[in-house]
Amino acid sequence: MIIDDDSFSLDMPTPMEMLEQHALLLQGENEQLQHDLSRARKNIEKLVVINLGQAEQVAQLNGRVKQLTRDLSSATWKSRT
Repeated sequence: MIIDDDSFSLDMPTPMEMLEQHALLLQGENEQLQHDLSRARKNIEKLVVINLGQAEQVAQLNGRVKQLTRDLSSATWKSRT
């Protein structure tokens, strides 16, 4: 006796259809991740430039602080003599 079980599937996808759907989902996820990665790299580049600029400012300000400290020490020493 041959049983016709095609009607039992109730429009359930075949294993091949499930794999195709899964592949499409992975492809979409991969594209989104590539987009996010590209955006993150651009943001990192901007942050590196900002950091370099701030490091230069800090170095200049530290030099200025040293100069002002020397000037203040010199003025204090001269006022005591």
